[in-house]
Amino acid sequence: MEKSSARWWDLPSAIFLFLAILFSAWRLQSTNWTDGLEHVRNVALLGLLVGLALGSSMYQKRGVTFLAISYMLVIFIWQWLGAIEFAKEESYLGDRLLILAGRLLLGLSEFSAGRPVKDPLFFIALLCIPYWFTALISGYQMTRHANALTAVLPGGILMFMIYIIHYTAHDYSWLFGAYLFVTLLFLGRQKYLVDRKKWGERRVQIPAESGMDFNNTIMTSAAILIVLVWMFPSTLPSNAQAREAWQETSKKWFPKNERFENVFAAAKQDNLPVSDFYRDNLPLGTQAKQSAAIAFLVYVPSSAMELPRLYWRGRVYDRFEDGRWLATGVRGVNYEPQNGDFEIPDTQN
Repeated sequence: MEKSSARWWDLPSAIFLFLAILFSAWRLQSTNWTDGLEHVRNVALLGLLVGLALGSSMYQKRGVTFLAISYMLVIFIWQWLGAIEFAKEESYLGDRLLILAGRLLLGLSEFSAGRPVKDPLFFIALLCIPYWFTALISGYQMTRHANALTAVLPGGILMFMIYIIHYTAHDYSWLFGAYLFVTLLFLGRQKYLVDRKKWGERRVQIPAESGMDFNNTIMTSAAILIVLVWMFPSTLPSNAQAREAWQETSKKWFPKNERFENVFAAAKQDNLPVSDFYRDNLPLGTQAKQSAAIAFLVYVPSSAMELPRLYWRGRVYDRFEDGRWLATGVRGVNYEPQNGDFEIPDTQN
């Protein structure tokens, strides 16, 4: 136990940090990759509370590490069990724990073997890990060391990664704006607390209403800054070279690989980070899934070589609405191999 050590507990700062972690977890939940993402959000918020408590405690690093691991195991098992639908005969905790362990081990073995893991529980369990440590470290760094940047940067990085990976026609930028707003409030509040402590050590007289005035100034400045940041990009002309440079950079940061796709095998097909073009609607910003695997084989008859052009058409979109292209009047026709060859239309008409 430490006999004397400064702690930086502050209720407004804790509220700002709680909102920041909540907005970061909400951005993940908005992807709707699979059912049960709310458990990842719960893990993040509980991790923050544990981090705040451990940072405020008098335990040294060894005790903090032991308690953090203990809380992590309890909270992980609690939330993972909540993500499983059990039958009535599986009411005993021991049976549920065995089912949980079996599903996680099966998912781990499938992932290790390089096969797609289609169990959403394994997908949720993997997502819980970075969000737990991000929130835990954020809370601990705030109350133990008053390290404001270390407290807010990890959550912002996770949010930015989800923004890059998740392509969608819906605008979730307001979540990022809300995160930046509470982050600025948190940074300003922490700066005030550090300066107030220095003023006290130097015996500087501080008016009682200085804290309220400082908070109002921070909120006003943060709101103005967020509005300016949101309005500034719309005044800039479009730059094709900058767009291409950003695409190349994002590809280097998040290269496509088979293991990454195996983890996302449990995600809903309509919400995958890489989506398929050949659907009735095409949101802007999506891209076709690329792979070296053979999709299908085509055997072209010799008579088709006389045609001016021969190609496969996936989908034709004829209507643009709400940021996406739509295919109207589409009529599907089922085809079976026993139906014979395709009839090639007359290219002269």
